[in-house]
Amino acid sequence: MEDLVGQTLLDRYYVEEFVGRGGMAEVYRARDLRRRIPVALKFLREDMAEDEVFLRRFRREARVLETLQHPNIVRYYGFEETDNLHFLVVEFIDGEGLRKKLSRLSRPLTLAQALAILEPVCNALHYAHAEGIFHCDIKPANIMIDRTGRVVVADFGIAKLAESATVTSSTTGTPAYMAPEQCRGQKVDARTDIYALAITTFEMLTLDRPFTGEMATIQGAVSERIRWEQLKATPPSPRKYNPEIPQWAEQAILKALEKQRNRRFPSVLAFYDALSNGGKVTPDPVLPWAEEGGEPEAAPPTLVEPSTPEGATRHGQWEQRLTDALWAARRTWRRVADAWDQAARQVRRALAAGPARWLATARGQAARLGKQPRTGKRVLPYLLAGAVVVGIALAAWALAGRGTPAGTAPAATATPPRAVTVHATTPPAGSTAAAPSANAVYLTIETEKANIRSGPATVYPIIAVAERGQRFEVLARSPKSDWFEICCIQGKRGWVYQDRGKVWGDVETVPISTPTPPPPQQIRTEAGGGTGR
Repeated sequence: MEDLVGQTLLDRYYVEEFVGRGGMAEVYRARDLRRRIPVALKFLREDMAEDEVFLRRFRREARVLETLQHPNIVRYYGFEETDNLHFLVVEFIDGEGLRKKLSRLSRPLTLAQALAILEPVCNALHYAHAEGIFHCDIKPANIMIDRTGRVVVADFGIAKLAESATVTSSTTGTPAYMAPEQCRGQKVDARTDIYALAITTFEMLTLDRPFTGEMATIQGAVSERIRWEQLKATPPSPRKYNPEIPQWAEQAILKALEKQRNRRFPSVLAFYDALSNGGKVTPDPVLPWAEEGGEPEAAPPTLVEPSTPEGATRHGQWEQRLTDALWAARRTWRRVADAWDQAARQVRRALAAGPARWLATARGQAARLGKQPRTGKRVLPYLLAGAVVVGIALAAWALAGRGTPAGTAPAATATPPRAVTVHATTPPAGSTAAAPSANAVYLTIETEKANIRSGPATVYPIIAVAERGQRFEVLARSPKSDWFEICCIQGKRGWVYQDRGKVWGDVETVPISTPTPPPPQQIRTEAGGGTGR
């Protein structure tokens, strides 16, 4: 591929710098002249770009990837084509991959430090798995850490897209991190990503991988020997390389590395919970490369949503079930729309191939139906039932988005996926707020943005920003009940103004809290004459 630096593609993307080359694409940093933001352009390899079957599937799957809207997933902006160039437009991460950072370490990460990286990764994978999308290439190189310390998962779904093409199996994933079912070319699921995440965890805690090709009894390339080990060899104990690893963490890693997927953890959250010993081990955000790279010691605060107590839901039990049913209907409607598009394409191909033959076939079918008058009576109930289903689906489409962030539709399961944290979100020790119970009070953000402050007034500094649809447990209220204290950041507290959301539950049961005034250096003047709430 020719050097594209200095060119402007589609009168929109100004290519600034060549970043690197991977198994599927060449990556350039560019400037989106419309959005005025830096983006990364991933140009497909020439052999993939020339495969029409691959391009057709890639376009379809790329539209699915655009729906992944999560703070810990590299955002996909679209799939563009110009001349003979086909490229993905994704968010540009100004940072490094976990692979490069681990290569500079002289000793492995502690379990608490590894959990600080695994927590956002598990949140991202849990969200994607609920949407039916699997990464299929989890490895340190695809876990990015930007200059602010934010951890994001890159190349989401790329490996699975490659598997659908007519390319060789050696490009569909990285052998050192591939699950046995992936090595065999079988169907993948969430447990495939859990297997790769366990190898990544093994590497963070030992600076080594469990399968390197040295235990294989066959001859051949290193990749083939590693594949053989993934299928046949028993993984070594991580405590063999690092005796400081707790026993429960060793057991969790080895369980996630089981050859049979039904013996692994059912979800990434269960794997994280086992690694953290049920939340007893707190993630340590102070990472060893913070001093080397001049990065801040701690990652910026990430909004987390408290887990719903047993017996309590956001709207009540029956309303929660209704919300689940509406989202299920909406997802069904999407599948119907896709099937309709596919049928329309088949009709267009049939008309283009032979309109006369198609019309003759249609006339013959109409003639046969005319000879069977009772057929119409049998079909009529089904047509009426279909109309009812379409009406319900349209109502679900209009109503299901209330109280849910755009682009984060939950799956049709008993518990809708949300931006959850994988550790307990109980109030800090010594707090006056009541512990979560069936009578807990929650606040749902209904404005586009809502500032969360350290105290119940605009003079307090902003500690985080919540978005529409996020839900938090109310721990306390101000004397006038115009500010509510919520559990928002890894068990920490923050205050949000009452007109920024809707409260579910009996507010009178929430205790009144009067925090101390902020120190003078924290008081600042709001610019622009706004309320700053």
